[in-house]
Amino acid sequence: NSAQADSDFSKAIEISPKFPWFWNSLANSLSKVPERKAEAETAYRNAIDLDPKHAGFWNGLAQLLSRAPERKEEAEAACRKAIDLEPEFAGFWRNLGFLLARTPERMQEAEGAYRKAIELEPESAEFWMNLGVLLERIPKRRDEAERVFRKPIELDPNDAHAWAHLGNLLEQIPKRRDEAEAALRKAIELDPKGSWAMSCLAHLLVTIPERHEEAESLFRKALETDALSGDIWGSFGVFLACWAGKPREAEVALRRSVELEPDSSRDLRNLGALLYCEMRQEEEAVQHL
Repeated sequence: NSAQADSDFSKAIEISPKFPWFWNSLANSLSKVPERKAEAETAYRNAIDLDPKHAGFWNGLAQLLSRAPERKEEAEAACRKAIDLEPEFAGFWRNLGFLLARTPERMQEAEGAYRKAIELEPESAEFWMNLGVLLERIPKRRDEAERVFRKPIELDPNDAHAWAHLGNLLEQIPKRRDEAEAALRKAIELDPKGSWAMSCLAHLLVTIPERHEEAESLFRKALETDALSGDIWGSFGVFLACWAGKPREAEVALRRSVELEPDSSRDLRNLGALLYCEMRQEEEAVQHL
């Protein structure tokens, strides 16, 4: 377990404190525990001090720092250091793309990083999907996003994740809902426990009154698989409130969503709107709105 691993690495460091890999292994273990991030950072920096030319150590530090939005500049600097040391390693370019994509003004730079990763490793379905997700956020480039999402399917027709991404994209285009449904069903066929694909298909079906029962069933199955997804709870809550006429259940779902993702302004607004419309707990509703 994690605690035992931490103890083992700490003992190894006591014996060989100048061996950077022990510090890096300790950092990797500590980074999995949110409340021990500071210790993990110290361990990564100790590894770097002992071997400053090891790109993997810099990458580990970058991934740790990237979890704190206020430290994104430090994370980017560490990520670029890893790239400087190993510019031909595609994964470092992908990680840089992740970091840059969080800032809308830097999406072009993020795209460049993703394309560099693909240039270095064109057979990686994951890298193609990273680029597709980025392009999908730009309405004028959805045709291009579709072509990109189809690439991992060409590489592996049994990639459920790729089919789900394609279906989610097509669902946003009204005249292509049938294609979207087919792609999402293919994703579910390949991965019957794929909660995101089930949620996407449910979202598509809510616009068709005669298929609301199926949509509700899909939402419930998705939550059976992933009960900790605030996004699915939020979508389910909106469905129950707006389409299924079940405000009490909707409130439970939306409260669960807010509990899981307290920073989600969308779910807070939806909960506030529901409470206000139900003319209950009006003071709390106003606070959410």
